[in-house]
Amino acid sequence: MQLTYAGQVFLVVVAILCVWSFVLTKFWLKRLAKNRDSSKFEFAYLFVVVFSVSSLFFPFTYWVSQAIYSLATKPSYDAKIVSYSSEWVDTERTDSNGRKYRTQTLMHTAQVQFKDQHNKTITIDNSIRSGNAPIIGDHLTVVYKDGDHNAQEKSWRSMLLFAAALFMLFILGFILLMIIAYGMNREMKPYKAFASFLIFRVTLTLGTMAMFAMLSYAVFAYFFLGNPRDLPVWVVAICGFFALCLLPLIYHILTGWKAYKR
Repeated sequence: MQLTYAGQVFLVVVAILCVWSFVLTKFWLKRLAKNRDSSKFEFAYLFVVVFSVSSLFFPFTYWVSQAIYSLATKPSYDAKIVSYSSEWVDTERTDSNGRKYRTQTLMHTAQVQFKDQHNKTITIDNSIRSGNAPIIGDHLTVVYKDGDHNAQEKSWRSMLLFAAALFMLFILGFILLMIIAYGMNREMKPYKAFASFLIFRVTLTLGTMAMFAMLSYAVFAYFFLGNPRDLPVWVVAICGFFALCLLPLIYHILTGWKAYKR
């Protein structure tokens, strides 16, 4: 059986990542162990950590950068939703007791239609799936180049996805940078200070604001937009309650926790 080009690239990338992870783990373990003997289990554990972080950071950096470049350089078109397809997708969730269970979610993919730069009518699937059924007749902006298998949506949803992906890559890159700095015997205090700032000043702030915005939007949509998602009143009440519960945390975040520094 002959490997395809994609299979060959995959094997080369895995081999490079293994060599990279092996060398970096050696440096990491050398400083961590100091004068004591390290076990094979300890080396294997650190190797898995380095390999996992690296195998997420480097490939996704390439894919996300390619996607952003395509979004910025490909021709844009005003497309109309003409139909959509639906399929059940397996998802994994966690209940309040920490137990994981599998369920199915109905996801919808819009099919859009537009005329390209050659005045040819193109009917093709959108690049983003959603839990909400698309509205036939709605217009959205897409980017498309001859030969693409789908039209890449250019909207706040795609921008939000790219922002989340870039933030994830930033976190993975910083973790990898800390591992490299530790293995190179660098002073770790600046990295620890930045990690503390990243967790408590950036991640906590963005996460709290995003949660408050989503909860508040459910209340706003119910009273001022005609309840487009047909939410029952008890769901809206719970969203409003938890949004109010977040206000003290938001106050302390915005004031720099001054109340606890007195």
